[in-house]
Amino acid sequence: RNRRLNSQSGLCAGNLELVDFDWVGPVRKGIGANLSVQQHAGRIRLSLHVDPRQIDCSVADELLDAYVEQLGSSHAKIPQA
Repeated sequence: RNRRLNSQSGLCAGNLELVDFDWVGPVRKGIGANLSVQQHAGRIRLSLHVDPRQIDCSVADELLDAYVEQLGSSHAKIPQA
């Protein structure tokens, strides 16, 4: 198999090109949420998968918003080279 990484377009295999993806881990019994962080093609994606029987969707939205806000404020404190 011939695989190559191209920072502008993604992962290539033959004539197929992966330009984007969304991966979310499963919600297992007794665990109401799964937070995933992915990095691809210079972008970071956060995904939150919840069991609505255990966690209300509005609470999940608040959790994800708070996580993104914390990441943003943490990133602002990192000295830029």
